[in-house]
Amino acid sequence: MVGDLVRSLTGIIDKINLRVGELAKYLLPMVGLVLIYEVFARYFLGRPTIWAHEASQHLFGFSIMFGGAYALLHGSHVNVDILVRRFPHRVQAGIACFVFFIIALYFGTMLVKSVPMVIDSWKRMEVTMSVWAPPYYPLKTAVPIGASLLLLQAFSKFLRDLYFTVTGKEVPRP
Repeated sequence: MVGDLVRSLTGIIDKINLRVGELAKYLLPMVGLVLIYEVFARYFLGRPTIWAHEASQHLFGFSIMFGGAYALLHGSHVNVDILVRRFPHRVQAGIACFVFFIIALYFGTMLVKSVPMVIDSWKRMEVTMSVWAPPYYPLKTAVPIGASLLLLQAFSKFLRDLYFTVTGKEVPRP
């Protein structure tokens, strides 16, 4: 009963972040193409762009904000587990449950603090302070969305770790 609920809930969260991450992965090649174009335009055509540097920063920002939860889903974040890896798996899962609260505090704060910033940015139709002056509010909007996705994925991981800590059984992934 509880296992089915945990499986269903984590499955939904995992699928959302899998889809978002699958889309976000296409942003990094776009960053590369923009920078390659800038180098070509600057050094071979003698005509540097006013937009490439900032466009690459925005694309990279989106990829980071939308890819963080995907990385957590696949266990790709850096872990300092010099001591933890020596413990049995159930103890490791219990420690991970404790770590969830630190993650939740950090990204919960990011979420709460970023929403007013995003609302203000949209009200003012904020642009960057460069000559190109692209809109800034879409990138700022990615902050609370990315924080929410990461919080959801951390919660999914917490449920899996808690279930494993208590029962000794893994929750299958979708």
